[in-house]
Amino acid sequence: MNGTSMSSPNACGGIALLLSALKAGNIPYSPYSIRRAVENTALKVENIEAFAQGCGLLQVEKSYMLFTEKNPCQEWNMNFVVTCNGGRGIYLREPHEIKPQETVVNIEPVYCDVNTTENKDKIAFSMRVNLICSATWVSCPAHLELMNMQRVFTVKVDPAGLPTGPHYTEIQAFDISCPTKGPIFRVPITILVPIRVQDAEQCELRFCNQHFNAGQIRRHFIAVPEGATWAVIHMKVLSKEHGSRFVIHTIQLSPQTAPKSNEFYKLVNLSDLGETTQSFNVRGGGTLEVCISKWWASIGCVSIDYSVRFSGLRASSQVFSMHAAEGIARIDVKSTLNCEEILPVVALKHHVQVLRPTESKIQALGNRDLLPDGRQIYELLLTYQLHMSKTGEFSPFCPWLSHLLYESDYEAQLWMLFDTNKQLMASGDAFPHQYSAKVEKGDYTLRMHVRHEKTEQLDRLKEKPMLIKHKLANAGITLDTFATQGHAMTGGKKFVTHSSQAGEICPIYITPLPDEKIPKGVTAGNYLLGTLTFAKDDYGKKANGFPFKYVISEAPNRKKNGPPANKEKNKALEFDDALRDLKVNWLSKLGSESLYNELREKYDDHFPLHQAWLLALDADKEKPNRLQEIVATAELLLSKIDKQTVLSHYGMKADVRPNAAAIKSDMEKQKIALIEALSRLGIAKADLLTAETSEEERTTTLLQLDDIFRNLTKLTDLNDAKVVQFAMRHATLCVQYGRLLKMLLKQLEDKPTEENERKAIETCQKLGWDHCVQHLGNGLFTKYPPSYRLF
Repeated sequence: MNGTSMSSPNACGGIALLLSALKAGNIPYSPYSIRRAVENTALKVENIEAFAQGCGLLQVEKSYMLFTEKNPCQEWNMNFVVTCNGGRGIYLREPHEIKPQETVVNIEPVYCDVNTTENKDKIAFSMRVNLICSATWVSCPAHLELMNMQRVFTVKVDPAGLPTGPHYTEIQAFDISCPTKGPIFRVPITILVPIRVQDAEQCELRFCNQHFNAGQIRRHFIAVPEGATWAVIHMKVLSKEHGSRFVIHTIQLSPQTAPKSNEFYKLVNLSDLGETTQSFNVRGGGTLEVCISKWWASIGCVSIDYSVRFSGLRASSQVFSMHAAEGIARIDVKSTLNCEEILPVVALKHHVQVLRPTESKIQALGNRDLLPDGRQIYELLLTYQLHMSKTGEFSPFCPWLSHLLYESDYEAQLWMLFDTNKQLMASGDAFPHQYSAKVEKGDYTLRMHVRHEKTEQLDRLKEKPMLIKHKLANAGITLDTFATQGHAMTGGKKFVTHSSQAGEICPIYITPLPDEKIPKGVTAGNYLLGTLTFAKDDYGKKANGFPFKYVISEAPNRKKNGPPANKEKNKALEFDDALRDLKVNWLSKLGSESLYNELREKYDDHFPLHQAWLLALDADKEKPNRLQEIVATAELLLSKIDKQTVLSHYGMKADVRPNAAAIKSDMEKQKIALIEALSRLGIAKADLLTAETSEEERTTTLLQLDDIFRNLTKLTDLNDAKVVQFAMRHATLCVQYGRLLKMLLKQLEDKPTEENERKAIETCQKLGWDHCVQHLGNGLFTKYPPSYRLF
């Protein structure tokens, strides 16, 4: 182990020893006095980088001796809060900040337990301190009088004349009455004087013949030239004896932005005389920190040359969003530093689907979810419904909260994905790039959990959408780019490589995606997400990519191919047919027998009427008592359909008749009705068989079921949802448990349900397969939990 994996437990163990000794000696202490003692007695270690060791090496014995020799002291339970410019010290990093400045520093004494401290002690507190700073470029007052109130003083920093690199000092405040106990507070001052690029033509910095031992770090602070958008670092090993492993780490800081947004980290292996080239994005005008380190476990000394070269292509906008309905989009690109080759590429690789919450609930959490002062923490639980039309991989993310952790005002943004049986499929948090879910076709429930101590803040999130980022198949989609608007409008010559001189503006025209190339399932309101690159150079493409959003518009209205409408049709007949179809449509929903009988008097030959009534009977709660009616209705429906005509139509290789489309539509409706009639007829006849049924009647019914089974095999697959229930009943009555189990397993594979799982277990029991019974039974609870898993 190395890094914080070693330093943290070492520091905790040392402080635990210190606390144990203080308790044994009945010596008063507070978290603040512990910290001051540890910092003031730490030992600075030679040849260890200042960035790595902080105050130094922990000295447990000296920390304890400081307590025993200097106690009691009036500030043992006090913290001195130092604030300046919104931080706890003076930090000058960016090039525009490296100039003489005056900063107001605020010092406020705060008691460890302000509620139990006597007012007379607060009033009586007074301390005279001596302010000391060893740096000649810092000026501050020599003395300060502290009381139980905020005090301020001014610090002047003049970095003029400082060499390039980091410079650190502290203003240390010593109690005049006892200066040997060390500083009671510190004001850290850091100035980073960046290296400026002198080679304006190449925009490159070179570092030659740099020697590295194991774990050695070389750190450079570079002023990125204005207009630069990416940098390329090139490394070459000079030693012939052996290669080494190196770490390349760069970072820039931006206001209100997480540091990792502008961070690059790469671990590279270099053989003897080996080379590597890496590229990363930069922000022009800022300070870039570049760290080159030899891996701690890579022994030996090695010499290398490395260089950092800057390039720049700046676009007219930093946010690229294109709506399909807006037509051609124009982007102006300018080469800011040198001559650059431009070859724009718009690559769309993801489809983003927008989900709105179907349910939101705010509730108080348990007794353990309380802040130290007893304030209750509340939970917002948002529920989303997701349908996957095919197997795919996706990543959920909530833009309002994603990519925020400690800097977020909300707590614990977590999500869980469940299938229709409440089985947990995947989970994740606020960083969507780290989590994805690969699921089969079907319906899923996504639940998101957010916490906050104020319910009004959670109310603001009750309608927030969740975005589902699907990965597009194959290599994604590209948009066409053109050099002129005329070529873009006419679909002429596409954009070819253009050499842009420094300062030259190059217009780029992007055309919308043709409707036939829009992926299936992408609807209006969704968008495609990808990257836009301008540089032809591979390193520029890799480092200087911009997010590109393509918003889908409403699909075009295409006329359906079919026979022309009969304009001569009588309006009265058209109205009568529409009224009939409306009543038939409502028949299956109402289940009204009087409406059915009324319609039969006029439309008895209209087979959809009997089909609708059959569906109504099948959905009736009293279905077990109406099986004879189902049989009669199914037989009546079969008599209204010419089965041979339907089979003959589907047996044709091609239909060349002028009205083939209309005939196909009618045959499809008759086929569906035929399948539903046969299936429900078979199910009803099978359910009518009981233990009291005579042997002769049972034999007759089984023969009828065999005939229905053969007819259905001619029309559809027996695993189809419309007929599988009949097929399983038929297998059960024929004592064909192997076939029954095969169908059950197929159903469980397509859409698992607890009912079919238990049927499979019963079938295995009948087959005597006890090992399968045990295996399937063990998985019941995990596959079909009674409720959703808690956050």
